[in-house]
Amino acid sequence: MDRKRLQGHLLALFSVLMWSTTFISTKILQESFSSIEILFIRFAFGYLILFLLRPRMLAFEGWRREGLYMLAAASGIFLYYYMENVALEHTMAGNVSVLVSTAPFFIALVYKLFRPRETKLGLFFTLGFVVTFIGLVLIAFPAGSGFSLNPMGDGIALAASIIWGFYSYFVDRIALFGHDVIMTTRRTFFYGLIFMIPVLMVEGFSISLEEMCDPVNLMNLFFLGLGASALCFVAWAGAIGRIGAVVSGQYIYIIPAFTLVFSFLILGERITLQSALGALLVMAGLFVSNIRKESCAKISQS
Repeated sequence: MDRKRLQGHLLALFSVLMWSTTFISTKILQESFSSIEILFIRFAFGYLILFLLRPRMLAFEGWRREGLYMLAAASGIFLYYYMENVALEHTMAGNVSVLVSTAPFFIALVYKLFRPRETKLGLFFTLGFVVTFIGLVLIAFPAGSGFSLNPMGDGIALAASIIWGFYSYFVDRIALFGHDVIMTTRRTFFYGLIFMIPVLMVEGFSISLEEMCDPVNLMNLFFLGLGASALCFVAWAGAIGRIGAVVSGQYIYIIPAFTLVFSFLILGERITLQSALGALLVMAGLFVSNIRKESCAKISQS
């Protein structure tokens, strides 16, 4: 494996490692803020951090390119996270966890749709998906908890997973512009914040100074803004630019496994034999999907 591809794998791993802990911070913040308030503050803070890192404006290069930034923002910055939160209000968290973790499969399908000649999905990719999905179900639904279908909530969660597939494709197209990844990520954050404003106007934005200055809230907002937003989205874009969206996307499979570990370390939640087996199957599925990269995905970087 050459240095560029190794960097891509490490960046993707870093992103999913950080994203797997965000539910803890979000859960704490939901005691003081609404879901859309958390989302807006998180990405506003992330935008500020990225601006401080690159205090330069990205030049306007025509509406065709600007449209790609808007599409990436609408899909991955606004819709994905908002729909995920809405899904949690209508169905079990376990259902959402499994359904949004199918995103790598939809990333591959989106590429197959838009670039059929350059995208080849073989036996190992499909087998890896099946093994991983079984592992995800074992993690999300402990023995005796059951699986309760809710058409609205589950449908929204599945739609969010599909939308992430489109976001990854748009980011891949943006990477071809050859611009600094921090500046392009900041541009998508900007449009994402714009798309959130109509929802804020409907649901309201009432945050007190006391809530904002609470040390616990500040710490969690700082983590979501800096780590899970600014750094992770830059790292994710960098991973896609190095190893492609399909390969990068497969790392999403292991988010529930990481979440399981962090829940044990931070929240003291028990790890059962079933959940441990599920985590092993997730890892095995990821390995199987990458046994022969040419049969998993062959995406031209041109």
